[in-house]
Amino acid sequence: MKRLFPGRLLRFNFKIVNFTIKKIIKVSLLVMLVGAFIFVAVHFGIFKQRVALVYRAPLYFVEESPQPSISASSSVKILFVGDMMFDRYIRTQMKKNGSEYIFNKIQNLLNNYDVVVGNFEGPITNFSSVSEKSTLGSSANYIFTSPKDTAKILYEHNIKILNIGNNHILNFGDEGLKQTKEFLKSAEISFFGDPQDDNKTLSIEFNGINITFISYNQFIGDVKSAQQNVLSDIKKYQKNEGKIIVYAHWGEEYQNIPSEAIKNLAHKFVDAGADAVIGSHPHIIQPSENYKGKTIYYSLGNFIFDQYFSEKTKKGLALEMEIDLQSKNIKYKEFIVKMNLDGSTSQ
Repeated sequence: MKRLFPGRLLRFNFKIVNFTIKKIIKVSLLVMLVGAFIFVAVHFGIFKQRVALVYRAPLYFVEESPQPSISASSSVKILFVGDMMFDRYIRTQMKKNGSEYIFNKIQNLLNNYDVVVGNFEGPITNFSSVSEKSTLGSSANYIFTSPKDTAKILYEHNIKILNIGNNHILNFGDEGLKQTKEFLKSAEISFFGDPQDDNKTLSIEFNGINITFISYNQFIGDVKSAQQNVLSDIKKYQKNEGKIIVYAHWGEEYQNIPSEAIKNLAHKFVDAGADAVIGSHPHIIQPSENYKGKTIYYSLGNFIFDQYFSEKTKKGLALEMEIDLQSKNIKYKEFIVKMNLDGSTSQ
């Protein structure tokens, strides 16, 4: 009987197979060795510049994930807080316990937002404090300067937009204002209300919607001119088809309700096209109002401050503004915050 595969041919095929298997094993070992070398090179810094381009870039891309696409439920969430001051007793407590101590009890709230906006009382400078150990009620007691690392601390706690248009910003003159702006810019904090700049506004785009902040400062310069400038700015920025927020430093300290003059001015801002008006300076919470479908908060009170002489000054309002990116509607949510005797702020 004839064989289908002659023994000679069969032996020849076994040799080919045997050779091929050995070759595959050698190539596999080589690939494994190269892979191991790359792994060691990357993790121990060998050929760092070249290898990192291949190995680390994908990791970086994963960490910096792209912004989610805007859906019907997508929104921008901003938290507005009231008056902040890091001098006097707050400065003393920060020296004693560290800056984190001031924020520890409120940090979870601050982290829930795209950005936190507040009124910053006084400059940030490298000058020594004159109010820290001053006598209560003395003139020195009302002259503020915050430590030079304050801007960095604010940024680390998501407070990244500040109104500096207030009655304390020039407490250390032109040099104090200059240093403030330098420290804020270095910490990448945006600000508006510069008393020496004709432009008192800040426009920022959040996920496709433009939001403009306009400062009204009752206490520096001619009041009538300041009011007219705000009205003009509102008209100007209406062309951007975004949202316009007037942040007003106005009114009388410790007054429970705003004056009729303040109410009328707020109404004028809304009539001109403002989508919201948010106030500071009275150091206590004042009533809010819905006027022609727009919301006015006359005073948010304190946020970080050492005014412990009354229950009203020891609390403030943190205001959540949520803007729906599709409908452009605004919703609000209020949180009461407390100034504690240890210098910290909490919910």
